[in-house]
Amino acid sequence: MMGLATANDGCGAAPLSPLARQPLTSIDLNSHIKQVTVRVQTSSVSGSGVIFDRVTSQVGSRYRILTNAHNLLKADIAQIQTSDGQLHNAVRTHAQVLTSNDLAVLEFTSPNTYRSAEWSQKSITKDTAVVAAGFEFDRPEVTITPGEVSLVLPQPLKRGYQLGYSGRIRQGMSGGPILDHTGLLLGVNAVSAYPIINRGYVFIDGTHPSLATIKQLRRSNWGIPVAPYLACIK
Repeated sequence: MMGLATANDGCGAAPLSPLARQPLTSIDLNSHIKQVTVRVQTSSVSGSGVIFDRVTSQVGSRYRILTNAHNLLKADIAQIQTSDGQLHNAVRTHAQVLTSNDLAVLEFTSPNTYRSAEWSQKSITKDTAVVAAGFEFDRPEVTITPGEVSLVLPQPLKRGYQLGYSGRIRQGMSGGPILDHTGLLLGVNAVSAYPIINRGYVFIDGTHPSLATIKQLRRSNWGIPVAPYLACIK
């Protein structure tokens, strides 16, 4: 499979990290992941998210969280649990660029300082080493799982699922970050490998993969690459 380009489709300059970065040590990478990963809770769903933006003012900072839309269902409010265990009331912001994808943005304000993730401007290619993270529904701490990119689809599946990768993804980790070993954000978790049903394997143009292709797709977790969308969120 070819690499996934992450151009911002004319949305203007994006705060992308420089191309040349050194891999982090495992200790530094795990620390970074724990600081940018949050739990996203509504009255009916517990999922995960990642802080991708911070704007500081005299009264505190506004933080923006990227998560899966399916974590919110139709809710416009959620609670965010940050790395220090604090709970924050967050409000959903409706970005037009996310309408057809399984992505949503939440905002909260706090006088506390939290780290935000930078995202990569490089093309994502097969065999890239990645680390995925999120809050499993039955564990209080962030789960961090290593893997690698297994497939990059030239045409995404419905809801934007395009980035296939290995690793142990469990319930509750949806919306959590997928990062490379330099700590740059590549995507967010969305669908774990070997789902109970095959209903989600439909391409964005409405066509269906062959049964042989579905068997191949089922072996990977599926995430949504974020750079094309984050560059367009104002």
